[in-house]
Amino acid sequence: MNRIGFIDYFLDEWHANNYPAWIRASSQSASFDVALAWAAKDKPGGLTTEQWCERHQVEAMPSLEALVEASDCIVLLSPDNPEQHEALAKLPLGSGKPVYIDKTFAPDAAAAKRLFDLAERHRTPLYSTSALRYARELSWLDEKNLDQQDIVFAAARGPGVLDNYVIHQLEMIVKAMGTGAVRALASGSQDAPLVLFEYADGRSCQVNHLPWAGFSLALQAGDGQGAICEVKANFWQPFIEDLLTFFATGRPPVPAGETCAAMAMREAALKAVAQPGTWIAVPD
Repeated sequence: MNRIGFIDYFLDEWHANNYPAWIRASSQSASFDVALAWAAKDKPGGLTTEQWCERHQVEAMPSLEALVEASDCIVLLSPDNPEQHEALAKLPLGSGKPVYIDKTFAPDAAAAKRLFDLAERHRTPLYSTSALRYARELSWLDEKNLDQQDIVFAAARGPGVLDNYVIHQLEMIVKAMGTGAVRALASGSQDAPLVLFEYADGRSCQVNHLPWAGFSLALQAGDGQGAICEVKANFWQPFIEDLLTFFATGRPPVPAGETCAAMAMREAALKAVAQPGTWIAVPD
C-alpha cells in the first residue's frame, strides 16, 4: 500500500474534506490510501488537525519533515492560499517522491517557475492541474481529432471569486489551445469581469467570470467546426484516477509549460481587471 501524505495550510477545507473518500473509492484504492497528514495551522473556527485526522482515519504527523519521510507520495493542498505553496513545498520537492500541488498552483508566474525548477533539480516528479481539465465534455477535441493549434478561439465561463476560480477557466483554455498568450485586456464590471487574451500567432480567447454561472467552454476551430461544452458530468473522479496513475508512474500528465502558462495568464488577468481598458502583458 502506497501511503499518501497530505500537507495543508489548514486541513478543514473543501478539497481535504473530500479527497480521502474519492481516493478510497477509486479503481486504484487497493494500492493507495490517504494515510498521513500535517498542517501548518488549525483552521480558525474549524477542526483542528487532530480532529480532522480522526474524522478521516488518517495519522496526524508531528512535523512536515516527518510526513515527507514517511510518505510514498504527497498531495500539497492549500487550494485557496497559493502564496503558502513555496514554503510548504520546499521539503517535498527535495524528496524525489511524486508530488501533486493543488490548484491554484502558485500566486504568480515567477513562483510557478521556481517550484518546477526546484523539483527538476531534485528529480522530483511534480504535477498540478485544475480538475476541470478532466471534464468529459472537453472530449469533443479528441472526437474531432483536433490539435491545440486548430482552435482559433475559445470562450470560457465560470463562477466564484476571480482570484480562486479563474484558474479553472484558464486550465480548460490552455488544454484546448495550448500556450502562447501574450497580452490581456479586461472589461465588464468588478463583479463580472471579462478578460480577452491574444496569442502571439493571432488566435484569441476570453474568460467571462459570472458568480452565478456554471462552467462552460465554447470552441471555434479554423475549419469552421465548433462546440459549446457545458460542464455537467463529474470531473472529480477522473482527476483522482489520473492523480493516482501519476503517483504510480511518476509521469506528470500535464506539461509543466502548460501549468506555468495558466499561472501567467491568471497573473495578467488579475492585473487587467484592476486596470480595465489597458492591455497587460502576460509574463514570460
